[in-house]
Order: sequence, then C-alpha cells, then structure tokens
Amino acid sequence: MPGTALLVVDVQRNMLELTPAVADGLELLTTLSTLIGRARAAGAPVLFVRNCGDPGDPDEPGTPGWELAPALPRLAAEPIVDKRFGDSFEGTNLDTLLKARGVRKVVVAGLQSELCIQKTCRGGAKRGYAITLASDAHGTYDTPGGPSALETIASQNAALAADGVVELAAAALVSFG
Repeated sequence: MPGTALLVVDVQRNMLELTPAVADGLELLTTLSTLIGRARAAGAPVLFVRNCGDPGDPDEPGTPGWELAPALPRLAAEPIVDKRFGDSFEGTNLDTLLKARGVRKVVVAGLQSELCIQKTCRGGAKRGYAITLASDAHGTYDTPGGPSALETIASQNAALAADGVVELAAAALVSFG
C-alpha cells in the first residue's frame, strides 16, 4: 500500500545487551532485520525511534546503551526520532516526518510491548494513522513471578486489536507494496 512506513521503536543496545535483556532478543532482531529489508525493498520509508533516558539511566543520551542496536544497520537517509515519552509521537517531529513522506499507514515494531509499543500504537491511531502492529516483531522482558514476555506480547496484541487501535499481522505477512 502506498503511503506505508515502518517504525522501529527503541531497539537500543541497553535493551539487548544488559542483564536482564529482553526475552528472545536474537530472534526478535532476526525478525526485525527481515521486516526492515522487506520495507526497504518495497520502497517504504523506515524510521527509527530512540528513547532518551534521564542522567544515569541505561539509555542516557550519549552512552553506549542509548545507541541503536548495531544488528539493525540504519541507512543514512532513514531518520532517527529521539523521544522522552512512551508515545513516539509525543513531543517529537515524527508526525511531521511521516506527513512529509505521504504516510497514512504505519507498521509498528520494536520494544517494549507494554510500554512504548502500546503507547505509540495508540498515539498514532489517535493522530489518524492506520496502524499495523507486527504481532511477532515486538518484545519485552520476562517478569520474575509474573507474566512471561510471550504472555505480555500476546496480551498487548489482543488488547490493542480489541480496542480497534491496530490491525495485527505477523511480520512475514506485513504488506508494504
């Protein structure tokens, strides 16, 4: 579909390289890499979002943890949107970047399912974008004594779809053309 972009949210070194790391991080990186490759091949814009933590946080700007995961190399023309809130649209130029590219549909993938992915999907829908959540291309942490990452991912997929916020699609089935 023309006017579709891929938004890769918060896939940063601190989420993948520190202990604990997000569950199944290597598998997630493989899925994301394939999804990014498919978006690029279709000519769809790819935008990266990077969370900017407070001083002393693992994602403090300028620290190694703040950097995007090197396993997902960004092309020079692909923007990085730095954010300070869970919703990637809030307080950023993301909406302006998408509109400048004629984007009406956003495919969302990345980290962290119950926080920034959920808030970004809701924020994009609120701003009038059709949101497709790549149901197997977002991740989170296992919660000791609580839900596993897979349970959290499944519950976020179900809640966002039930609320009419997103269309769910497995990464391999997401269409950019």
